[in-house]
Amino acid sequence: MTASLHLGIRDAVAALYQAGTALAGGRIFENRKFALATGVDSQIQVFRERSVPQRPLLGHTAPIDWHTTVRTVIKARADGSTSAEAVADAIAVAAYARVMADQTLGGLCDQIDPGDFEWDQDEADTDVVQVTWDVQVRHSSFANTIS
Repeated sequence: MTASLHLGIRDAVAALYQAGTALAGGRIFENRKFALATGVDSQIQVFRERSVPQRPLLGHTAPIDWHTTVRTVIKARADGSTSAEAVADAIAVAAYARVMADQTLGGLCDQIDPGDFEWDQDEADTDVVQVTWDVQVRHSSFANTIS
């Protein structure tokens, strides 16, 4: 089965989080909305959110330029000596550095633009923090395929 360019890009971002010393203890999930389980310090979830096509050139054979949003969700728990906010922030710093270091994701795309960061802490569970970060990935495909 042939995978789409969009799936390949999401997988490449997730692989960056697994590379070398894996972030979040290697708990990287793709397109899975898992709660942070009791006893788990941190995890990262990577999602394909949307992909918007643009065709700047005219013609039925003109390539399609895509702006694909890839979302990273980091969930972290306080570890006794460090707040959940500090743990999540450190993982976010490392995740940002890994993604932005290679602006082509190994040749899969033309450019990566950093997007919004959002921070969330549940009032009922102050020991857990969530950081959400979007990136806009610019890539192209031919008119008749997205693989």
